Amino acid sequence: MKILSICDQSFCKSKNNPYLIESILSRRLDFKTLKKIQKICNHLMKEYNLNGVNNLDIVLENNSKIIYVIELNARPGLSTNFLSKKYKDLYKDNFLKISEKINDENNFFYGTKIIYSKKNIMINKNKFKFIESLSNSNSYSELPVLNDTIGIHKPICLIHSKSKKIEILRENLKKMSYKIYNELY
Repeated sequence: MKILSICDQSFCKSKNNPYLIESILSRRLDFKTLKKIQKICNHLMKEYNLNGVNNLDIVLENNSKIIYVIELNARPGLSTNFLSKKYKDLYKDNFLKISEKINDENNFFYGTKIIYSKKNIMINKNKFKFIESLSNSNSYSELPVLNDTIGIHKPICLIHSKSKKIEILRENLKKMSYKIYNELY
């Protein structure tokens, strides 16, 4: 068992959708908290006979450091894009043996942001040309296709970035968001 990433989830600032995920950003934890999470993961892995890449949603109460398990997803989740960049051999049989040696020195912060539509959008030929220009980059995924109609508050796409500083990562994701909005509205 190996913990591949610990992430903070941010939610959209919306009265109607207060639990709508806006982004996830990888983070670092102190050794003691990481050991607690590792113990929980080991227990769940054995109890449910888990293998492969799984996602565990937890809440870490900042003051008391109490950890609440919210949900176990026996599948990859929103972090999959940056995990596959951080760990090139993620889906190979010998991944755990390889990753112990070469990936622990990775000191980047990774982030994924969901871009939601602020109004109804029809992906016509002009907008699709812009979308096509993004498709060659690993920084964008789940892009719409020609003639898609995207409703208000529905996801347009995902954007991905990394940086050695969390503040720069947040700023990069913000700038990339503006690029999408400027071109599609």
